Amino acid sequence: MSIPSPSQLPESAFTFLSHGATIQEFRVGGQNIVLGFPEAKFYKTHNAPYFGETIGRTTNRVKDARIEGLNGRSYELFKNDGRNCLHGGEYGWGKKEFEGPRPVNRDGKEGVMFKYLSRDGDEGYPGTVEVRVWYTAGHEEGKTVLDVEYEVQFVGAPGEEVEETVVGVTNHRFVIFFSSILPYSGSDTDGAFYVAATSISTPRPPPSPVLKLYLAQTNTSS
Repeated sequence: MSIPSPSQLPESAFTFLSHGATIQEFRVGGQNIVLGFPEAKFYKTHNAPYFGETIGRTTNRVKDARIEGLNGRSYELFKNDGRNCLHGGEYGWGKKEFEGPRPVNRDGKEGVMFKYLSRDGDEGYPGTVEVRVWYTAGHEEGKTVLDVEYEVQFVGAPGEEVEETVVGVTNHRFVIFFSSILPYSGSDTDGAFYVAATSISTPRPPPSPVLKLYLAQTNTSS
């Protein structure tokens, strides 16, 4: 697969942005199937829904924006969802400028890689870490596939003890199903359990078994 520009993978018609290591376009049959904006500048000024962003240093909400009992102390995070910390704070990883995209070949697939250095104290989180995001494109059983991989590594000087931290990373894409280009679409999950939410949308343990959901869109004629 050739990559004439570092931000596009023409065979699978993807477009990525360094702001938030964001997925801007995933084109199937000439249609972009992810919600977003037509111009990159709007991701910096109007992306309250987190369209296509890489979410971190944590995902979802941290109750009361507080981490207890880590490194022998507590940490106050930025409150951007009532009394909670949502998606890493006011300027989580989805609002940061990543290095990249850099063309890569990963596990025999062509793709791009982004990275970002999140320093100790970023939005209140302890420890310095580097996050790397890989997007690789390919085909499986005649279908276009986009794989997303994350790696987070502690960063410190040789021999220096680094503080422990908490990390959770995901991508906040919204997928649109067009019956004209996706006449049969299936939605499945590899997870066996999920965690329900409280009335303030924070996690409510214990985990519950996932009921696998399959969606089918069929063509009809009048």
